[in-house]
Amino acid sequence: MHNTATERSSFAIDGLALLEMADLAAERQLSLLGPYHSHPLGPTRPSKRDQQSAERWPETLWLILDGRVTARTSWSAWWSQSGVLAPLNAEEAVLSSAVP
Repeated sequence: MHNTATERSSFAIDGLALLEMADLAAERQLSLLGPYHSHPLGPTRPSKRDQQSAERWPETLWLILDGRVTARTSWSAWWSQSGVLAPLNAEEAVLSSAVP
């Protein structure tokens, strides 16, 4: 989905596009797991804005990529539970994504 935010330091998803994507996923018997985005200046832990957004995205998997250009891409996985983003290791991220 396209980032509709006007600030470089934030992201936003068009609500109508999200609903259309959810409908398409349901038609294909798939589920949306949650958002992923990068932090252009790093680090890969949730920002204050991410934490606020998590309140609107309960029970979702969040992936945050380090947007800095380096030889190695780093990322982190977080689970939104009751509006709080809790860190997951890679194995937990895979297991969480399998939960219906």
